[in-house]
Amino acid sequence: MNESLTITVLVGLSLGSFLNVCIYRIPRSLSIVTLRSFCPHCKCQLHWFELVPVASYILARGKCRTCSGTISASYPLVEISVGLLLVFYVYKLGISPEFTIVTAYSLVMFLVAMIDWKYLMIPNTVLAAGVILGVILRFWVAPWTLSGGFIAAAFAFTTVLSIRFFGNMFFKKETMGFGDVKLAALVGFFIGFQSFLVSLWTASIIAVIFGVSRQLFLKAPKETKLPFGSFLAFTSVVVMLFQNVINQHLGRWLILLQ
Repeated sequence: MNESLTITVLVGLSLGSFLNVCIYRIPRSLSIVTLRSFCPHCKCQLHWFELVPVASYILARGKCRTCSGTISASYPLVEISVGLLLVFYVYKLGISPEFTIVTAYSLVMFLVAMIDWKYLMIPNTVLAAGVILGVILRFWVAPWTLSGGFIAAAFAFTTVLSIRFFGNMFFKKETMGFGDVKLAALVGFFIGFQSFLVSLWTASIIAVIFGVSRQLFLKAPKETKLPFGSFLAFTSVVVMLFQNVINQHLGRWLILLQ
C-alpha cells in the first residue's frame, strides 16, 4: 500500500511538472518536447537536479541558481495539486478504465483552467489534444458511446454559441470568447449534455460571484474580462466525479416539479 501511494504521488508530481511546462510554453508557442527547461528570467538552461518536482524549488528557496530571479510559487503548487488529485482518484476509483478517463480529462481541464486564468485564452492545441484523448479513450473503453459523445458535443457547442451570440447582441460587446464555445463542445463530449448543463449553470454562478466580488473589493473595472473557461473546466471535473449523485438529485427535483 505504501509503495503504491509513493508511486502515485511521484507520478502525480511528475505530471504536475509537465503541466507547468505546458502552462508556460503553449501560450508562447514554444515546443513542449524539443526545448530544454530554462529559467523564465535569464533563459539559462536548467540542470536535472533543478527539475525535481517541489524539492528543487524548496532547496533553491524559490530562486534561480544563476540569476537569483524569483520563481513563482505556482510551480510547486501545481505539482502538489496534481499529486494530491491523483492520490484521490486512485483512492476513489482504483486503477481502472474510469480512472484513466477521469485522470486524462482532469489534466486537460487543469491545463485549460490555468492557462485561461493566467492569459485569458484557451489554446486550440490543448482543445485538440483533449478531443484526440477523448476519442481514443471512448473507443478503448466503450466505442458504442462515440456517437452519443459527438451529439452531446454538438448540443453543448450550439448552446454556448447561442448564449454568446445573444449576449454580444444584447450588451453590444463581446461577452464570451470563442474559446469558451469550443471548450463547451469538449466538456459535452466527455460528460454528456445533461451534466454539461449543470456545469455551465454552476460555472455561471461562480463567474458572477467572482466578478461582482472583484469589483466590490478590488475595484476592478466593469470591462475586466473573466476567465470563464477556468470556471467551466473546474465545475465540469467536479460534476464528472459526482455525476451519479447529481443525476439522482436532479431526478428527485424533476419529480417534485411535476
